[in-house]
Amino acid sequence: MESGALYASLVDSTLSSNTVYAYGASLVAGSAVFVEAGAGPVSLSACRIIGNVGINDSYMSPGFGPTGGALFANNGDSLRLVECRVTGNTATGAAAIDIEGTPIEIVDTEVSSNSFPGGIRISGASPATLVNTTVSGNVGGGIFTNLPAGTAVTAIGVTSSANDTASALGSLAYGGGGWYHMGPEPVALSNTILAGNLNYGFPESDATGSFVSLGHNLIGDPGVSTGFVDGIGGDIVGSPGVPVADGLLPLEDRGGPTRTHGLSATSPAIDAGDLTSAPPADQRGFPRGIPDIGAFERGASGEVAGCTAVPNSTGAAGVLDLGGSRSVSANGLRLEASALPPGAFALFIAGRTSGFVPHPAGSDGNLCLTGAIGRFNAPGQVLPSNAAGELALDVDLDALPTPSSFVAAAPGETWVFQAWHRDVVAGAASSNFTTGRVAVLLP
Repeated sequence: MESGALYASLVDSTLSSNTVYAYGASLVAGSAVFVEAGAGPVSLSACRIIGNVGINDSYMSPGFGPTGGALFANNGDSLRLVECRVTGNTATGAAAIDIEGTPIEIVDTEVSSNSFPGGIRISGASPATLVNTTVSGNVGGGIFTNLPAGTAVTAIGVTSSANDTASALGSLAYGGGGWYHMGPEPVALSNTILAGNLNYGFPESDATGSFVSLGHNLIGDPGVSTGFVDGIGGDIVGSPGVPVADGLLPLEDRGGPTRTHGLSATSPAIDAGDLTSAPPADQRGFPRGIPDIGAFERGASGEVAGCTAVPNSTGAAGVLDLGGSRSVSANGLRLEASALPPGAFALFIAGRTSGFVPHPAGSDGNLCLTGAIGRFNAPGQVLPSNAAGELALDVDLDALPTPSSFVAAAPGETWVFQAWHRDVVAGAASSNFTTGRVAVLLP
């Protein structure tokens, strides 16, 4: 076996434009990432796997194996993807994410616009969990699972849409463009959308196979799948050939590290999720209110509600964004401030409680935190913004500041971040704040 790039644990990395070839009976596995037996647990956080190509000129001949996808795992210990983009990859005979006999967890990830045969394929004894993940625009179908008895697959807050079951070998014919499942163990779904999938550009059924509904799913056209009944357990289900109008918007950048399908104002998915089982934040990391079905929460911005940033001397309000990964185990979170006055010294702050304190200590801005507030004021952490008014800080999630000490963050915790910065207005020294940003941390 050969691999195009590497097999490793990665945080905030890009694997792009690798190409691998197979000739005759050779099997090429993973044009970007290959996880083999004995590799140990593998985690990829805030990764971008883009434009990789796997080609096997013998795939059409009997007895020859296919080329693996951009990410291929074969009997590995485990694989975890968090806040990744897997897009624009092409492979002969294998999905972009191709898993055989390897437990896998996919969280807050975008799998889009990959070609033949589709976005995700999971087979063998590969227990799988998909959370807050969008599978969209893949040629060859969205998700394919073929699992033996006793192998559990669960999807929570997933959106699978606009996938086309057309393939280089002709129409796959069996439908299930959103999710095609084989095997005796049903797939368990909750708060998930399977809708708007295609076959050669024409409407197609969204699911095929045996499923168990854990409630609050939107299934556009159930096709010949089993397990979904309209109106039972909060499910919204169309009829074969008469799909539900899902109200999904095109896949776009709507904030956060990955792209999502937004919801139109008339989408039946709005406020139709389950308060108990829906993830506390959506795929972008934005906290949910009354949860919507799927990976996207309409109206969520990730900014502290009710705390508006005040324009600084540049005429714009400072903005704080989250970069890197919210995964505690990856420990790669980055605070990114922009629209600051060039050369202004800035101090990042953190706390557990959002709030609204206008003009504290005479500042021109608004403080978006209350309660115990910690400061990132160690040597090398208080720095001036660059000429573009930007400043970033890599955060150690094992040592977040409080007024009296440092604490280690835990998965599921909510933290609030903001940046205070110096300013000069009308020749007088002043200060201001960026927007506040809420982060729900992941395992």
